[in-house]
Amino acid sequence: MSQKTFYTLLRLAACLLAAFIAARVLIPLAYEQRGYFAIGGEYLAVALVFAGVWYFMKLIDAARRKDCQQEADTGDKDEGKSEENVNEADENETDAQTS
Repeated sequence: MSQKTFYTLLRLAACLLAAFIAARVLIPLAYEQRGYFAIGGEYLAVALVFAGVWYFMKLIDAARRKDCQQEADTGDKDEGKSEENVNEADENETDAQTS
């Protein structure tokens, strides 16, 4: 399974869970208010919850991809710098312990 498929299925699962919870709350409330079963605005609210979570998860995925791309672009350039920073941190730690 590709990574894109995995994240799409994860997003779908999160949306279905949020829509299920919204439906379990909103439909009984509407029934209690009306006194009879009918199809009304509560179903629109459930659909909006699904769409809202889908969009929110898409934004999170886009931000994650952007961060991964930036790390991949700068990863080759910063390899030497990160090793130097680790060495400096080790030297500073030994200096602090001897003081």
